[in-house]
Amino acid sequence: MSAEDYCPGCNCSYEECECAEVWCPPAPAPAESKADNKQVGGTHYKAMKVEPWNVVDSWPLEQRIGYYRGGALKYLMRMGSKDESAQEIAKGQHYMQKLLEVLKEGDSQRRSVKP
Repeated sequence: MSAEDYCPGCNCSYEECECAEVWCPPAPAPAESKADNKQVGGTHYKAMKVEPWNVVDSWPLEQRIGYYRGGALKYLMRMGSKDESAQEIAKGQHYMQKLLEVLKEGDSQRRSVKP
């Protein structure tokens, strides 16, 4: 195991951590689990040199939050009217995963800014 496999709070392995609810931060997510590294319902975006999300990620934080929030809402509200319901929910969940990543990034940036 590498250093990333151990909790920085108590040095236990994440799989065996008994203090996770109190002391240990969650185990870091593997890179392949990031929203950018997958696509729900095809490969048409992943085949592009520049994906739409790459463009959106160049926008200011507030605009990115609004875009991903709106995308999640769209898929959840149209459930069952275009694609299979489960696929619509998976697409909405994908947008929510991306939104969560953007929100965490914003929180991290705010914490690193010193007055």
